[in-house]
Amino acid sequence: MLHYKAPAKINWFIYVTSKRDDGYHDLLSVMQSVSLYDELTVEPAGTIEVVTEMNIPTEDNLVFKAASLLSSHTGCKKGARIHLKKVIPTEAGLGGGSSDCACTLIALNSLWGLGLTAGQLMELGARLGSDVPFFVGATCAFVSGRGEIVTPMQSTTPWDILIIKPPFSISTAWAYQKLRAFTSCASLNHPSDHIGKRLCNALNNKDIKALIPLMRNDIQEAIQGDYPMIGELRSYLLEQGAVAAMLSGSGSAVFGVFGDPKKARSAQHTLEYLPAGCRGFLVTTLTN
Repeated sequence: MLHYKAPAKINWFIYVTSKRDDGYHDLLSVMQSVSLYDELTVEPAGTIEVVTEMNIPTEDNLVFKAASLLSSHTGCKKGARIHLKKVIPTEAGLGGGSSDCACTLIALNSLWGLGLTAGQLMELGARLGSDVPFFVGATCAFVSGRGEIVTPMQSTTPWDILIIKPPFSISTAWAYQKLRAFTSCASLNHPSDHIGKRLCNALNNKDIKALIPLMRNDIQEAIQGDYPMIGELRSYLLEQGAVAAMLSGSGSAVFGVFGDPKKARSAQHTLEYLPAGCRGFLVTTLTN
């Protein structure tokens, strides 16, 4: 029996650079894993079986899709029983489903003795979702294309992060449709060179002054008018001492970056004053 932890992620920035003919968008982002995890337990079985409390059909479960894809790609006829314990909120922009997919590929590659390389698993993962290759190959990375091109970056300095999941979810497909209809892709003129390195240097040096101007999420700009609470949660985090606050991914979760861990803990303790249904997760960024 094998045990794995599938981490959530935040996006330090998302710059949309162009709209694609296939319905996706080309983007630039730095993604980093954080200490909020789903848990997977994997053991041999006669067929592929997913055990979870999620109330969705098995064939729609991303873990099942990942296992089935790996089986069909390699011709492996072995089975596995995969128990998934969900902790990462869904439809929150935290990458939980993608992380579960990546973890499944890694776990079954080991359990079934397939010997696939990380690069091969990343290529498979890209068929399942744009964020899956990141979770296979990196803890902190500059990503481009539609998110499937991953360049690992050195991360040496942990940051305290307070994530707030509001009492609603946002469909990734809806968010990108909204972005596609958004009249201004404000980041089109951002240069692609060195953005990731500048961000990584700011993170590793705890350079707040350099970090803040780089933190931008173009998806947030497109959807925040439909969800006023996003702005309210950002304001709350800033009032509580966060040096920056932003939507993660396509939302709905908002995260605050704290230079002082005491302020982060204090902000977590006052979450009871937020609207009913808001949940908070005090985490740190993972380093490599």
